[in-house]
Amino acid sequence: LEIDVDIGSSAIASAILHLALGAVTSVTIDMGFLVESQSEEELPERLFGAVRIAQMEMGAAKYVETAPDDVVPDAGRAGAGFRVHSAKVANDSRHQERAAGKVGRSMSCQERGSGGGGK
Repeated sequence: LEIDVDIGSSAIASAILHLALGAVTSVTIDMGFLVESQSEEELPERLFGAVRIAQMEMGAAKYVETAPDDVVPDAGRAGAGFRVHSAKVANDSRHQERAAGKVGRSMSCQERGSGGGGK
């Protein structure tokens, strides 16, 4: 099952995500980072970084307080402000050794179903 959600787009999307997260034991999160264009001359937007958090156990995740948002007033050529925000999730997984072989490589559907034992 794969779900792609822009939780900033609506309260309904956020509520659905929270319901789904209550029903799963572990998740794989793919995050991409880009600078939003503010004018036609800044198009096309391009991805400048990505990260995958593989098989994070939701029961082991802990919320960590974050610093308040800082606004950077003059970002980019358009001069639009953007927010700088960071968050941290601590994952005390007792399955780190088992998951270690899965990090940094893609797996077939068969490997995912069997726990990633095959190469």
